[in-house]
Amino acid sequence: MKELIKWLDANKISFKQFDNEVVEIEGFGKVYVADLTEIKSIFRGTEVLQFNLMENPDVLIAEGIFFVAFPFGDNWYYFNLKEEFRFNILKYAGIRQPCNMNVPFVNLGVHTPFELLNGSGNITDWVRKARYLGHTALGICDRNTMAATLNLQKECSNYEMKHIFGYTLELEHEGEKVEMKVYAQTQRGMRNLLRIQKEIMVDSDNRTLSLQGLLTHGEGNVLVLGKLASYWMKKNAHILQAMKIAFRQVFYQVDLNEYKAERIDVEGLKATKSQSGLKVKIDDTVALFEEKISNNLKDKSMTLNAVVQTKKPKYTKKMNEKCTDLLGEYSTDYSSSTTDRCNNVQTAAGRINGTILNPGQTFSTVKVIKDRTEENGYKAAPEYSGGKVVSGVGGGVCQVSTTLYNAVINAELQVVERSPHSMMVHYVSVSRDAAISGNYKDLKFKNNTKSPIYIYASASGGILSFKNRRIEFESEIVEEKQPEGEVVTVDATKPSGYREITQSAHTGYNARLWKVIYINDVKKKRVLVNTSSYNAEPQHVTVGKQEVEKQDNKDVDKNQKEEKEQKQNDKKSKDNQ
Repeated sequence: MKELIKWLDANKISFKQFDNEVVEIEGFGKVYVADLTEIKSIFRGTEVLQFNLMENPDVLIAEGIFFVAFPFGDNWYYFNLKEEFRFNILKYAGIRQPCNMNVPFVNLGVHTPFELLNGSGNITDWVRKARYLGHTALGICDRNTMAATLNLQKECSNYEMKHIFGYTLELEHEGEKVEMKVYAQTQRGMRNLLRIQKEIMVDSDNRTLSLQGLLTHGEGNVLVLGKLASYWMKKNAHILQAMKIAFRQVFYQVDLNEYKAERIDVEGLKATKSQSGLKVKIDDTVALFEEKISNNLKDKSMTLNAVVQTKKPKYTKKMNEKCTDLLGEYSTDYSSSTTDRCNNVQTAAGRINGTILNPGQTFSTVKVIKDRTEENGYKAAPEYSGGKVVSGVGGGVCQVSTTLYNAVINAELQVVERSPHSMMVHYVSVSRDAAISGNYKDLKFKNNTKSPIYIYASASGGILSFKNRRIEFESEIVEEKQPEGEVVTVDATKPSGYREITQSAHTGYNARLWKVIYINDVKKKRVLVNTSSYNAEPQHVTVGKQEVEKQDNKDVDKNQKEEKEQKQNDKKSKDNQ
């Protein structure tokens, strides 16, 4: 019962407790709490599975109890005694507990199953949840699709809520991409939203929106810049001003992970009281044992106390209690990744999360995230190999090491080992990446502070500020290397005239990363962090075999024509002579 009460309070469900077996949820009904502590399985039966309820259902129904609650995994579920058994998670039931503050709230940014590989929930469940929490409206913002608009409109109408149509897109301007969301506030805005989708899905080759397309279709809409757009906004203040003119309003999305992380960290970092230990002095104990045996050969049994010495703890509670300040943070966006790549990112981050690095210790990313194998939970996803994008088990984990690397340099910890990718990556600027591969490329860093460091896998932001000291990082491109020609693969199964670009060209760079130190907002020092080199890779093309043969024939014909013309010219020269 205590665990159920904790669950109901955590989910803000209004209830009152009758006894140790029954609670009544306001606006829902009486709920019997099933005791499964002595039960091996929650089901019984062979042909028809039934819930293994110890109490007679007819007796419960006669007492006006129609629901049974039970724990399963980390959640609580319920089922209706009058219906066929099915799992119903015990959330958004009955009436919500009163809010401490009566502030109107609208949930924007919901992704639906219509956004493939990134949908976060059923539309009906989202609307039901929003209504239960007292929200007055619900807004969706699927990436590159508006397929869910009709469903949202219907569900919001059923629950007497307002619907808000939004759209997640990627703006591309002067080679840089930045994520943002557009929400329609008027009918004019809705029409402009549809025009934006057409430009992205029909007119664009890479499903991005041009700056001109964004500014042209701003009327009647609200713009929200993504949580990773702060660096871009600072660099493009003039564009930001143009956006404020084109749109009704412009906002910046705050990443709430930092608030969640702080709560989790506080719970996870409660220092326990240190205790001294005992270390056995082996040589002294053996000598004592030999002496006792030689003096008591006739004894059938004997008791021997080992010789020990007290060993004080290396890390005390006082030391661990210092582990409270945020040293560095960073975040990257992987929301557009495939399901398998998302799995790899989450698996690697999960293994890093919660690591405690004591003073003087060195962290190895490769060692902590374990071998990238299917047995360790990794799946096949795109990765770089030999100048190509190929599928490999564990593809995507480099984004985890890269994100961690940026948090490390923001914290000004000592980087022991770091390598760039063979080609540029899209989620950070040049020289800010950290590749890992096999056992020959690793990200290693050392705790060069005097206190333990706790690593939390979810971080955000790109600038570290503490006291009156501030650091920033600048990526500098020293040399740009343009790819030359193209790599042609002949496919004998393809017809004449067939030509397909299988991999776009990659520009190469030589780059440097600088750390800039400010004191009282005055630049005091510029320190070189690393140098990186990224290979240029030409465009890869597959062509039909017959097309190549024809091209070869054209070359032969051309050579023959030139030889014929040369002979004619030689003959004319002789005639003139």
